Amino acid sequence: MIKKIILILFLFDIIISGNLERRKCWYWDGSNWQLADTSVAKLFLEITNLNDSCNKIEWRIPYFNIVICEPTIRTRTPGYWKTHPEEWPEPYHPDDIFYLSGETYLQVLWHPPIGDAYYILAHQFIAALLNKASGCPVPDDVEQILIEADLWFQMMRPPVKPNSQEGKKAIRWAERLDIYNNTGR
Repeated sequence: MIKKIILILFLFDIIISGNLERRKCWYWDGSNWQLADTSVAKLFLEITNLNDSCNKIEWRIPYFNIVICEPTIRTRTPGYWKTHPEEWPEPYHPDDIFYLSGETYLQVLWHPPIGDAYYILAHQFIAALLNKASGCPVPDDVEQILIEADLWFQMMRPPVKPNSQEGKKAIRWAERLDIYNNTGR
């Protein structure tokens, strides 16, 4: 669960031996005042770029800033997750073995899915799992697909022909997960 971050930054110029040194910031972390051991610009960058975006309200008064920052969470596509493995949320790791495939999660994402329902579903399934673990809201029907697909992957190995009974089921699930992964919400 992402909490709203409320920061009150007091900026102080420190003059040492006649030279203006970096500004010092105090901020409220929700329970205590903290001295920021970083420049104001870097602090703002870290705060306002949480999860690539931030719904931000900011008031600027000389030497006093109030920032209310509420990070937004967006679903990501398989293409995003395969090129950003450093951003995978716990408990998922790119090097973990993906079910019975004999490949890691990351290898599965890089495996071309052409003509194989297993990989078509796996790409969307992995992205949906990572989106869910990142805190994205999951509709009930998507949650049900994730549960059923988890059981399916525990029994299936690639290749799976798209026109087979199991392949048709996998393609149907993949289509719904694709819609979810591309919503951006």
